[in-house]
Amino acid sequence: MLTRLHAVTLTRWSPTRRSPTRRTPTRRTMARLVAVLLLSASISSGPVTAHSPLASMSPGDGAEVSAPHQIEMTFKGVARLVRFDLVPVDSGDAVDLGKDHLFASAKTHNIVVPDLAPGAYQASWRAMAEDGHVMKGKFTFTILAE
Repeated sequence: MLTRLHAVTLTRWSPTRRSPTRRTPTRRTMARLVAVLLLSASISSGPVTAHSPLASMSPGDGAEVSAPHQIEMTFKGVARLVRFDLVPVDSGDAVDLGKDHLFASAKTHNIVVPDLAPGAYQASWRAMAEDGHVMKGKFTFTILAE
């Protein structure tokens, strides 16, 4: 048997009528989700900008030069050169450059080259940024006859 108090309470209650200070679980969940997403975005944005792409090289891609004594590669950030091959386009036999220029962490890498015969050369390289991102590329240059 319902008392008069219970009957008034039951008639006043409505699923759409809520207390203005009470948050629904859906709003609370969404607020937490947004907070977590904003926090993770601010934390993870650091390593994305840490990649160190190649900024310049000398000789440049497609350049025609007299015999260079070194090849200079400059990255936008610190990078470790893990592979560098120099191959004459005509013969396909790689030029022996040694390994002294590999695995050093620096922004600028200087690769000492021996005396090279006139002709076109293709350089291919692979480097690793401080954040572990692997970069690679190729460029060609031509040594002019003197």
